[in-house]
Amino acid sequence: MKILLSAITLSLLFSTVACQKSTLSIVTTPEKVTVSIVDPESGLSKDVGETPITIDEKTELPSSIRDSQIWGITLSKRGHVVEHVLLDRAANSKFKITSNLKKSSEWVGEDNQIVGEMANRIGRSLRDVYHQINARDYSAAMKTIEVLIQNFPSTAIFFDIKGSIHMLRGEREAAVSSYKSSLQLNPDSPETRAALTRLLGTSNF
Repeated sequence: MKILLSAITLSLLFSTVACQKSTLSIVTTPEKVTVSIVDPESGLSKDVGETPITIDEKTELPSSIRDSQIWGITLSKRGHVVEHVLLDRAANSKFKITSNLKKSSEWVGEDNQIVGEMANRIGRSLRDVYHQINARDYSAAMKTIEVLIQNFPSTAIFFDIKGSIHMLRGEREAAVSSYKSSLQLNPDSPETRAALTRLLGTSNF
């Protein structure tokens, strides 16, 4: 089951400093991964190119996407597992996403039908979290992610999402606890370590 869940990823990049502009750089392995930006509120999607890519104020985007604070980033390449990233642009800083897409064949289970049904169910739950965060319904988002954690307690990314929701709610200590739980499951995660370093002001944890 852990193998299946690793195929469905959703990262949250949050900041608490308001701003007007942001620059996003995306690097992937392999390269030439198609990058799409989605406005969660309208559902409008725009393909912006292939990796490596930098997205800034010069990138041609529909106004509804450009003016949206939260972007959904989709990384897709034939033969590889699609990756979804939720980006909160409320920061006067540069963002960088580095992703290593897995080949689809690496996630084939013994029973493809069961794997597919489970993947769809988890995917729907993650999309619910995605929309609940965009709607600022953090209580609903927390309930949804806690159900996923209860069912799949060995999946680090769910604890990362929980930590990000705590941060959005101003619950610093709870966020630290969630990120530490994630790090116990995935000690090599640079994103989780970076989140804890920002919260604690030190890399010694």
